Amino acid sequence: MKNTLILFFLMAAFAATAQTSAKKVGDNYEYAAPAPKTEADCIKSATLTASTYTDNDGTKYKVYLSEKGKVFIVKPGKTGFRRSYLKID
Repeated sequence: MKNTLILFFLMAAFAATAQTSAKKVGDNYEYAAPAPKTEADCIKSATLTASTYTDNDGTKYKVYLSEKGKVFIVKPGKTGFRRSYLKID
């Protein structure tokens, strides 16, 4: 009985993650890909600091402070921009 319940919940979890969103265009359904994040989306409710961060490649990034007090930079990714949090010693 216990194994059956565990199996049921695992199958339900896999079914939930396998769903994709689609939108109807005319008589066809098309995959609705999420919109890429812009830099403005990443810095909503964040405060720009006077500091910059330079990575190993020599690229300089502006440093932001989140509303929870965490320090991060905004880096370009494969599907738009993303936050990269910094560990401060």
